[in-house]
Amino acid sequence: MESQIFNSTTSTAALAKQSCRLHLKAMRRSISSARRQAATSFANQTLWNRCKGFRFILSYASFGSELSLDPLNGCLAQEGRLVLPKMKGEKLQLFLVEDLHGLEPNSLGIREPSKQNAKLIDPSLVTLALIPGLGFDPETKHRLGYGKGVYDRLLNQFPSLVAWGIGFHEQVFYSLPSEAHDRSLTTLCLV
Repeated sequence: MESQIFNSTTSTAALAKQSCRLHLKAMRRSISSARRQAATSFANQTLWNRCKGFRFILSYASFGSELSLDPLNGCLAQEGRLVLPKMKGEKLQLFLVEDLHGLEPNSLGIREPSKQNAKLIDPSLVTLALIPGLGFDPETKHRLGYGKGVYDRLLNQFPSLVAWGIGFHEQVFYSLPSEAHDRSLTTLCLV
């Protein structure tokens, strides 16, 4: 009986997440160009100042309507501190990246490091992770991503990793549905 209840609860949470994803994707796409540019500029400057005490920083190459961290990533790359993810199956591989020009789109269109312009790095060396999402709950610090669970698995593997959720204020979603495997972030940096 417990197994049936758990599966029912899990299915309900998964369905609620899927509904939220559709809503949050549409909302994020609707952010105006002027708002997006102002937020991007502010976020990159603010994060640059806040990242100074961290050695290797896992960031992301923005995809679709995500908040772009390309200016920050360029500065981190010049300093030899930029780490970017690459999907391998259902897992993230982390690469130290020195040049953003060598990123290549994967099958989903997400820019990733290529082995020609980046080298594999031990994930335990990463001290800060900048993690995008579709929605963020400021009370629980949970994020809603695209549903593959790759960042949750990374945070499970490295529980002491400082993880900041990155996005727009418009992505706040109170009472975001969550499941047992979802991990909280350290803080949210929403602009």
